[in-house]
Amino acid sequence: MPSIPAVFILAGSITVALVFGATIVGRYLSGLLPVRLRPLAKFYLAPALGLALFTVGASIVGRWLPLGNWIIAAVLSLGPICWAILREPFKGRMLLHAVSNSLFSLAAGISMLAPLLVFGAFNAHNDAFTYLAHSGWLQNHAFSNTIEPGLITPVTTQIAMYQHFGFRMGSSFFIALVQSIFGLRWAYAAYPAVIISAIFSTCLSLGFPISAYLRRFSRRTRLLVLCFPAFGFGGLVFAANFGFLPQTLGLTFACSLLFLSGSVFKWFGALETDDMRAVLKPAILSALLLSAFVFAYSEFVPFVGLAILIVAIATMIQSKNKLAIIAYGVFVLVFATLFLNLEIVRAFTALKLQSGAVVGTPVNWTLIGFIAHALGTHGGAWDTFQWALPSGDWVSYGAGVFTVLLLTALLAHGCRGLSRSAKTPHLLPITTMLVILSLGLLYFRYLVPSPFSVGVGQSWSQFKLADWAHPFVSVFVLLAFFFLLSKMGKWAAKTVTAFFALGFVAAGVLAVERVKPVVKSYGDVHDLARFYTDFRDAVLTSCPPLAPLYLALGDSDQKIRQIATLYLPDRQVLADWKGDDYVQAWLPEADRRGELVPGQCIVERQSSQQISVGGRNVGAFTVGAVPDVGRILIGVVQGAHDQETNGKDWWRWIEREVSFELQPRLVDGQAMRTRVRFAYQTRGPQTITLALQSDGGNEGDSVSTFAVKSTGEGSEVFDHVFDVPPADIRRLHMTTNGVAFPLQEPDTRSAAWRIENLHIEPS
Repeated sequence: MPSIPAVFILAGSITVALVFGATIVGRYLSGLLPVRLRPLAKFYLAPALGLALFTVGASIVGRWLPLGNWIIAAVLSLGPICWAILREPFKGRMLLHAVSNSLFSLAAGISMLAPLLVFGAFNAHNDAFTYLAHSGWLQNHAFSNTIEPGLITPVTTQIAMYQHFGFRMGSSFFIALVQSIFGLRWAYAAYPAVIISAIFSTCLSLGFPISAYLRRFSRRTRLLVLCFPAFGFGGLVFAANFGFLPQTLGLTFACSLLFLSGSVFKWFGALETDDMRAVLKPAILSALLLSAFVFAYSEFVPFVGLAILIVAIATMIQSKNKLAIIAYGVFVLVFATLFLNLEIVRAFTALKLQSGAVVGTPVNWTLIGFIAHALGTHGGAWDTFQWALPSGDWVSYGAGVFTVLLLTALLAHGCRGLSRSAKTPHLLPITTMLVILSLGLLYFRYLVPSPFSVGVGQSWSQFKLADWAHPFVSVFVLLAFFFLLSKMGKWAAKTVTAFFALGFVAAGVLAVERVKPVVKSYGDVHDLARFYTDFRDAVLTSCPPLAPLYLALGDSDQKIRQIATLYLPDRQVLADWKGDDYVQAWLPEADRRGELVPGQCIVERQSSQQISVGGRNVGAFTVGAVPDVGRILIGVVQGAHDQETNGKDWWRWIEREVSFELQPRLVDGQAMRTRVRFAYQTRGPQTITLALQSDGGNEGDSVSTFAVKSTGEGSEVFDHVFDVPPADIRRLHMTTNGVAFPLQEPDTRSAAWRIENLHIEPS
């Protein structure tokens, strides 16, 4: 029985501890709200409030000091937790609440935990590389320490880029703090814990605006149902699984800030006193959420800000104490300015840059696809179950439409209650937000020309709006589901349990399928997190300390190449970075296309064409020294059937002629002879003519030819040394005078002969 990957246990433990601590801190912060709102905020918003405090603290300190200092990490984390525990009057209730949240957070994080359990992995072949690089660098550096252009390395390109453009760093500071708190050498186990804590906090916060309708249900039922959005295909799950850490964390703070606004505005509007001190404490809490939101995900701030402004104006029109609402807004902005400080300038600069740039990828969905994604029943870009693609099959499309109709029927069933609820102060901010996002989607679809070759309008912007809408749409879907449960009597609890179990299992299976291609690209690897550390160990044990490491990994392994740099921050890493949009633009010009020379170490895929000899194998790769004697590699092959192998030998069937493109690597220009050897088998007597050709490729450019006669009675070996400088050859062309005929049934291919284990080297 395979062992449980250590990263699964570690990430799960960190998640439990993180949610536990955030809940305790959040309960204390809830005391800043008016008395009527405190119990609800403690139950539904505590984890989000705790994460907000940690994020703001890490963002302020991490700008000026390294977060890897254990004293700083202890002050930022254990300090607030200990203070909250000391100030908590009901410590037993607090501990029960924190433990309950911690356990349910693991359920909400199934899309991250399932692949960690099966593969010891999550998908880091995306923007996660950037945030992992940030976290590692922030352990020993303050973000204000600008990296000199000439000292930028492949892994520090991500820091240099964010320093230059002023992009939001809140989530990076937070993950760096988590890495430091738990004493992690690498951030790989911290990343999923941060993601899961944010997902759970967002899901739990969805209950705050509909809390009045949930009182009749048990704590268990409420928590189970609120986990449902984490089991679908909406923005919460997409962002978590495809490297959008800032969005995942930012939406947590956006939801809490927006959900609080309606209730707080209603309370202030009904105040009988003009004492402005009554608005100070709630303003501090809202400013904390706003600051964490700006630190983590500033690009969504204008939409949330507009929704809150509209709700504030609507509330003031109907309220008798307009001054309290205005004062609250002013205090929030003042306190947020104090928290954010210079981040305001960075956020404005980043927003200005991003609003004028074309980013993302075309998302060629029909309109129903964007609606379904907001509902959580349509996969995001690069995800599975994108049934609204024009090229999709009818089975997937039918299943997708069915899920939309099912949720539509659920919403229609509760339409009377939903229409009344949507106008209440608690749900008005969500209604306003959905109207804004819907209008934005229509604007980008029909009024903005498409910058891509496919799709209607600016499809990536439409996708992001649908992505953001998911938690807000989920509030109404969950409310409709609770309306339905209220009519089911004793069957309600069983129904919730059944739906939860089904969603939990389905989400876990889908999560494993998402990550499987990533893990497969590393070869026969069963624990990817361990592979990364084994890879580092292989480099340290196989390569001299001062030897540069060359990553001989092509474009198909671009993401693997990036991850490799995370685990080698103390080594000089070279590669051909051309075409890597994450790295090449920020490297010094001389480092963008590294040169492979003797004396270096090399990382390459295991194959008969590998350069290193006697290296250490790790997964599908080998780490070894670059030999002093060069090699001639085989590139593109034309004229032959696909290569086959039994693991030890390889071969190709050929109809008549075949051409092998040759790539001399590290070949001494003084070498004058080339050795060619291979095994072959002809189907009947034949004569095979070999020609070593120069770059021209024409018959007149042939350097040397040789004729091989075969009786066709079995496998034979060709081994010949040509008086040709190996540095001059670029192509080996072979042709036969034999006749091709079909291979043995059921193989319908035709071939005259077969070549095995071709090897060319200087002699």
